[in-house]
Amino acid sequence: RQIVDDNETFVTAGWIQSLILTMQKSTDWQIGFVCLTAGKSSFSKDGNLSIYKVNLRRSSNPFYRIWQNLRGKVDSDKWATDYLKIVEEYQPDIVHVFGTESFIVDIIPQIRQKVVVHIQGFAFSCFEVWNSFFKISKFGLFYYSFRLVDYLRGHAQLQSYRVFENMAQRELVSFKYIRYCMGRTDW
Repeated sequence: RQIVDDNETFVTAGWIQSLILTMQKSTDWQIGFVCLTAGKSSFSKDGNLSIYKVNLRRSSNPFYRIWQNLRGKVDSDKWATDYLKIVEEYQPDIVHVFGTESFIVDIIPQIRQKVVVHIQGFAFSCFEVWNSFFKISKFGLFYYSFRLVDYLRGHAQLQSYRVFENMAQRELVSFKYIRYCMGRTDW
């Protein structure tokens, strides 16, 4: 059984679904689950599970999107405020965040409840290893993947590099706000 079974909603990890479904079956706790969707923002309830879908809205201004793509900007502010509103409305005892690489870490300092971050790996470590192993200059990334249409769409290698670099930097900043963490694997 899927928690969310439509093609527009992004639930990327099966283990997140299995964890929530196990908790839903084995406890009477109230569970709130928030995810991004290309469809409309919505709320639904299934027993003790509340599902909030936040619309993955993008700017309607094509020049702004192109500018953001050229800069390798990591989107966050559009959805972070929606997530924060849901946390304030739902009033959970504990907020559980899966991973440090997403925009959700931006709102941790604003959440009054305890926040547990589920460590899945570190983007900054991956970025550093990738950067030191391949030793490709930014000019090389630009030169070897130059197709204007890829740059306008935000799919060029240099843009992917910048997005990854920005994610790693955001992750490093977030560590000063994280007080509680868990891992899903035996390290």
